[in-house]
Amino acid sequence: MPYRSTTTFRCGSASRDPAKPATVFACDARSALLVYCPDPGMRRLPVDVIREALAGVAPHPPPQGPRQLAAIDAALRGLVDEVGDTFGFGGDALSLELVGDGLVYCASGNARLHRLRGGRVNTLFGGDTAARQALEAGADPLSLSPQHEVFVVSSLGARCAGPAWRGPTPLDVEPGDRLLVTTFPTMAGLTTDDLERALAAPDPERAARAVLARSARAARSEQRSGWFAQALVVDLAAA
Repeated sequence: MPYRSTTTFRCGSASRDPAKPATVFACDARSALLVYCPDPGMRRLPVDVIREALAGVAPHPPPQGPRQLAAIDAALRGLVDEVGDTFGFGGDALSLELVGDGLVYCASGNARLHRLRGGRVNTLFGGDTAARQALEAGADPLSLSPQHEVFVVSSLGARCAGPAWRGPTPLDVEPGDRLLVTTFPTMAGLTTDDLERALAAPDPERAARAVLARSARAARSEQRSGWFAQALVVDLAAA
């Protein structure tokens, strides 16, 4: 990957959780993490359980992403065991991490990862969904329905048939790239043009807020109320 090990992260984040807190951000100079897990009426907030799990991850040579997601997955499974199985419960997550001269990500559920380079946005991870599974099996994209985008194959804390997350996976990035970590609820109704305009903001914090503003506009136009939205924007900068 064409950048030096002196590259660092500059992060900005914003979220809209209309009821109880549902989003956890964790960022430093070499790693970033977004976890989204709404509360379906449990006695303990999933976000509190997630923060406790992250605090308990012992320092270890990178990548830390797999250990973080494993700890969150185990903690959320324990939460479900306390109250009985909860239909549809699970966490979406995506971690970014600089490892040596490379960058890797780990992802679960319907998290999304987009890259802005030269004013153009590309999708690097479009959710671990039935749509992705079908496309990897050679399905015609035109044959997929909106439900394929919604149905997730993996999710932290859920009883999945396979692994709870994917990764660590190397990323193609360059100095000056801007990365957006978000989720399917945030992206509903947004176009590529929306993302390119929002991510053109002068710094990561304002870019994250711009993504949420456009998500809110899309939700209003589609008359969706109580929607959740979160955005973590990461700039790759020379130290």
